[in-house]
Amino acid sequence: MNDLEKKLKEFEHNLKERVKELGCLYEISRIAELPNISINDLLKETLKTIPPALQFPEIAHARIIYDGAEFKTDNFKATKWNLSSQIKINSSTLTLEVYYLENKKFLREEKHLMDDIAVRLKSIIEHREYKEEISIRDKITKVFREFTDDRVYNEVLNIVQEVVESEMGYFGFINEEGDLVTPSLTREIYWEKCDVPDKNIIFLRKDWGGIWGKSLLDKTTIISKGPFNFPKGHIVLSNVMSVPILYQDNAIGHITVGNKATDYNNRDKRFLENIANKISPILQARLERDQKEKERQRIARELKESIREREKIQEDLDDIDKQILRELNEDGKKGLQKFEVAMSKVMSHTGIKNRIKKLTDSDILKIQGNVNIKKLNYRLAFLLLELRRSEDLKKFIDYYTKCKRVFFVLSVSGKYHLLLGIIAKSFEIINNFVSYCGLINDEDVAKSELIFGSNLEFPLYLPINLFGNKNKDFNCERICKDCDYFKQGLCEDCEKN
Repeated sequence: MNDLEKKLKEFEHNLKERVKELGCLYEISRIAELPNISINDLLKETLKTIPPALQFPEIAHARIIYDGAEFKTDNFKATKWNLSSQIKINSSTLTLEVYYLENKKFLREEKHLMDDIAVRLKSIIEHREYKEEISIRDKITKVFREFTDDRVYNEVLNIVQEVVESEMGYFGFINEEGDLVTPSLTREIYWEKCDVPDKNIIFLRKDWGGIWGKSLLDKTTIISKGPFNFPKGHIVLSNVMSVPILYQDNAIGHITVGNKATDYNNRDKRFLENIANKISPILQARLERDQKEKERQRIARELKESIREREKIQEDLDDIDKQILRELNEDGKKGLQKFEVAMSKVMSHTGIKNRIKKLTDSDILKIQGNVNIKKLNYRLAFLLLELRRSEDLKKFIDYYTKCKRVFFVLSVSGKYHLLLGIIAKSFEIINNFVSYCGLINDEDVAKSELIFGSNLEFPLYLPINLFGNKNKDFNCERICKDCDYFKQGLCEDCEKN
């Protein structure tokens, strides 16, 4: 055989090898296009294409390791004659290995083929995982749109469990008290199979513990295979993955899944964390909506009760009571004999006295000395407060009703929660009081607005105790001697009005 024939034969051999390699890459692309093929099945089928693409397929074995899972050709055996390629796919590593059972040399092109296969698998898997995540996100968004009640937690959990192949799980939220509420725990699998006594769907923050409790408190994902310290009667779990749902670094919800047939891997972790990130703003908006609706219902109930109470009180007032109230409003010092009902002989002054006592005893009437602040040249202002949580309203009402500078405290609905009337000798004192003695810088205040009044037109007289003793009458919570602003001589003591 001459040199030309040798070169021609070598060329034909090399050409066949390249054709085999191209056929391998083509076959991987064809497999990837199969409808509904999973990533695991993709890797299994890819393995079958690798040995035939090598120079000695009859003694070649292959293995793929990806995200904690291992896929091998039939009768796989690792030897010292091997070739490998490794590539990063998202947060996981894919390792591709081929082995010869005999001492055969791998071609340089075969090393290139392994690298090409790894790159192609990376592209296919990343694209497939991206499409899968988009699809799952769309499904979850649709669930949040369709369900306005607690069923949304079960529906979202169904989607999550299917994707991460988990038998057990729950999806819950953090309520206004800071406790974990898990509506999805009402599903049959828990309520029928779990024998823990006094089971509940609300887990108080003080009782948070175990894997899920640590995940919430540390705001981090935890994967564990145990051992787990469950109470007697609890469902047996072989493995668990817990993922907190964070909004602006605050835990607002939680997803826990368990009892997957295989171990949870980086792909599961990445998927569930991405889903938690997607759910976060939607869940936050829902919690805010539910809180506003709860507040609206509370205000509606209180308004209804107030209307009923007012109607009852007004029904109890007869025309004589109303006449007495009108005349006392005009002149609080009016003598009993000078009331119209006394002068017209409808009622004696003793009867009027008893009527007035009944009105004061029932808190309908209070006779007091009101002050004409216009004559005293005092100034008025109004402070609006928006609180972060309506539950904190009582704290602010208690604080301001004990302050001598505040002449009324009104809880309001809408954007703001409180409207306060403030009085002082000057606008400067009012401003300093709001800035230093008030609670506008309290962490529970979301927003405040101060409005100065130019002149009080009506009424001329206000029920204000301007001259009481600070500690005895007003129970001040801020003592001037401990206030830097007062110590610097920039603030007048409240007892100086």
